[in-house]
Amino acid sequence: MKIESTVADLIPAAEHIKARAIIWFYQLLSLLSLRSIQRIGTVLGRLLWVSRSRMTKTTVTNLRLCFPELSATEIDSLAQKSLIETGKTIVETGACWNWSLEKCRSVILSIEGETLFAERCKSERGLILLMPHLSTWEMLHPILTAHTHFTAMYKPPKIRPLDSWMQAVRNRASATMVPANRKGVSELMKTLKAGGCIVVLPDQEPERESGTFAPFFGVETLTMTLVHGLAIKTGAQLLEVNAKRLPNGEGFNVVFRDANAVNTEDARASLTAMNAVIEEAVREIPEQYQWEYKRFKRRPEGKAHFY
Repeated sequence: MKIESTVADLIPAAEHIKARAIIWFYQLLSLLSLRSIQRIGTVLGRLLWVSRSRMTKTTVTNLRLCFPELSATEIDSLAQKSLIETGKTIVETGACWNWSLEKCRSVILSIEGETLFAERCKSERGLILLMPHLSTWEMLHPILTAHTHFTAMYKPPKIRPLDSWMQAVRNRASATMVPANRKGVSELMKTLKAGGCIVVLPDQEPERESGTFAPFFGVETLTMTLVHGLAIKTGAQLLEVNAKRLPNGEGFNVVFRDANAVNTEDARASLTAMNAVIEEAVREIPEQYQWEYKRFKRRPEGKAHFY
């Protein structure tokens, strides 16, 4: 007897149950107002703080590295605020995945640099959008697709049954998701050469062979060389974009800023410029950055580890 197995058959039932619970939870959240959703996120963030979780420890470590001028009390205060904002990001992300594009756009109160973005979308040179882990970056997708179709890399979630749902959610916003591998890089290159737009999250730590150390908040940080390579090979223009969360559930302000300094032949100068653009955005709203991510995990040879 021939026994055929599918990927779905090989996924444990517990993963399917967990995925369904997450989807239901996010669907329930989407029925609430933004203010109510953020209140839930605030509770979640406070729980993360009082539990002294791994996320808390990593946040404190990163803040000490990046803001050495702050006292221990100031670091703790900023860390607590950061975890609260992270809690909001977690629940807002799930809610916006279930909102219509119109609902997502309705919570964007202002867009700084939209004219610049629109102009560069029309250029035949191609456009690289740098989208750091600031606030709820998923809220930006409906704004971007009001002007252009974009291509972005996608890494499947650890809970595998969520994969098809998450791809469907993102594809509804006129986005093409490509795998985070060599084939995906080829698709990004193809998009830029055709004068299209791609989105890159530039503050993710790459594999050692895919990065070079460059300063970020004064710390030598393994930084992806992907953006530099794409920019040099295609002559693409660059912008950084982020969404600033406003208080009391008011909504978000979106900011586009020029990042063409990243497009330079010298790799070290390019990566330094990219990190500087990210740092500038983070310093404006430091509590809304994802400090719980181990951004400085890989260190230069001979240097002590931070985590």
